Amino acid sequence: GALGEVNDITLHMEFCYGATPEEAATWRCARPSELGGPIGDVGSHCLYMAEFLLGSPVVSLAAVFTPRTVRIRAENGAFIRFQTASGLSGSARVSFNDPRGSLAGTLLNLGFEIYGTAAALRSYGTLFQLSGHAGEPVGLRLELESGGAAPRSVRPGKVRNIYQQIILDQAEAIRSGRRQTGQDGLHNLALVEAAYRSAAQGGKAVIVK
Repeated sequence: GALGEVNDITLHMEFCYGATPEEAATWRCARPSELGGPIGDVGSHCLYMAEFLLGSPVVSLAAVFTPRTVRIRAENGAFIRFQTASGLSGSARVSFNDPRGSLAGTLLNLGFEIYGTAAALRSYGTLFQLSGHAGEPVGLRLELESGGAAPRSVRPGKVRNIYQQIILDQAEAIRSGRRQTGQDGLHNLALVEAAYRSAAQGGKAVIVK
């Protein structure tokens, strides 16, 4: 309840990728038909994180491509606005053409902000493969801003590696005999496809069933 009534969320994964011939030749940049550009590569993460943070699935979205500055075959970037089943809306920004200064600047820029009527929660480095453990290039940060006061640091009660957790969940499913359906993955792919379809139509809103 510290944020009050949440009415907006934004997630962003913007960095430089594809500026060298080697990067430009990878699946992310060279074959648009594989949906591996910024939307498919990192927009997918932004969308499932939005659903997790808001506790509701995305049911419609609209997307537009951003201007090109890097010579890759895939899109350079995109802006995605989405709405969840609960009626909350938000946005995601993704790109392969934003240097962000340095490795630390890049990693800390990968995060999200949640806006409520009482406060805003800002995160730094949280939309990447970092887990908050010692020895990582940068430390994860969560900060609460309220009423113009100085940001207050928020520490999560438990830090977990999200990739390791997926493996543990799969192992537990095998042990318990509970078959995983892959429904979450299929839904996420449907969101990615809808974002590309919307952008191809100049930002027309697309309903995702």
